[in-house]
Amino acid sequence: LVTYGGSGSLFTPDIATQLAIPRVLSPAMASVLSAYGAATAPVRAERSRNVKRMLETIDPALLAEELGALSRQVIEDIADSGVPPEARTLEFEVDLHFVQQVSELTLRLDPSLADLDQLAQTFKRTYEARYGLGAIILGIPIEIVSVRAIATADMPRAARPWRTATRQAPL
Repeated sequence: LVTYGGSGSLFTPDIATQLAIPRVLSPAMASVLSAYGAATAPVRAERSRNVKRMLETIDPALLAEELGALSRQVIEDIADSGVPPEARTLEFEVDLHFVQQVSELTLRLDPSLADLDQLAQTFKRTYEARYGLGAIILGIPIEIVSVRAIATADMPRAARPWRTATRQAPL
């Protein structure tokens, strides 16, 4: 059992005993582990919009307009985090499913929208790889559920001062 948080090390041994877990690991930075994770995580901003349109009949201009609005929002979000323009990366995703299905597959989306037929083929190949050859019923239309813009930045982060444990106390 791994413990973390300001006083996690005080309570985790009793919890481990009750659960019959033989060892408790308490990282050197246990009291600040969540804050450390936030300090070392990459900067990321994400926005999405529901589309709910058939892929075969969607107007690419409408889709491009949605992507443009989303990209402006995530760029503004990441700029508000102090990320300079040269450190920003922007990418797009689309959630697709066959009509009448609940689960979607997420695919990367080329923002040029150059070939929506290629997107349909990629979706079918990905769907087949995940669910099997017989899972696709021919003739069922593909629906775009939502589109997403993601801005990320590779910014300097807190150092990772790893060290090995020097002692181990049995329960």
